[in-house]
Amino acid sequence: MFTSMRFSFICFIRSLRYCAQLIRGMRVLKHLQQPVICVFGGAEAQQESQHYQQAFAFAQRLASKGVSVVTGGGPGVMQAANCGAAKGKPQGATYTNSLGIAVHGIDEHIEPACASMVYVDMFFQRKWLLVQQAAAVVVFPGGLGTADELFYLLNLYKHHRLPRVPILLVDRAFWGPLVQWIKESAFSAGYVQADYLDFFDVVDSIDEAYEVLAKQMPI
Repeated sequence: MFTSMRFSFICFIRSLRYCAQLIRGMRVLKHLQQPVICVFGGAEAQQESQHYQQAFAFAQRLASKGVSVVTGGGPGVMQAANCGAAKGKPQGATYTNSLGIAVHGIDEHIEPACASMVYVDMFFQRKWLLVQQAAAVVVFPGGLGTADELFYLLNLYKHHRLPRVPILLVDRAFWGPLVQWIKESAFSAGYVQADYLDFFDVVDSIDEAYEVLAKQMPI
């Protein structure tokens, strides 16, 4: 009995902590310059890599138009997007336009030079916060974490748990095999419905990504 009560108490305290972190995260998100675009991408991307440079340039261009960027707060593509947004903010602007949402125990080693940071305990909190205020989601190449975030979002759309916004996958060559699996293997086997295939677009360049977004939102 004592062990059960102690476990319940610990769960209750943790739940309060998680809720407090989510509330704080939402408050910070609401103070970002609107609109906000969420950028996913691999933490392993090096500064000299094409994807890092693309993410930086894309975020810089968005920021010059008054758009904010939110990422998972990590290195690689995430750092590139946060720093690009900070670099592109119009001179004299006092608003916050670059935010990273990091996870305790994973991202503390990251130097938040280009973004305000919000820390949470669990990955599900970060994923939830990342998509709440996003007017669009742009996904650069990445690994398991990036795929997890992408499919989390697609599953929310599938179950109508979140209003749909544009999702762009950057780099056709990289995402091609995954898209082929969705459209051919999963769809042909009946595990994916036809309307799910409209949840995202695949582009090859940041210019193409910007053009797609410009047709669907005020940038």
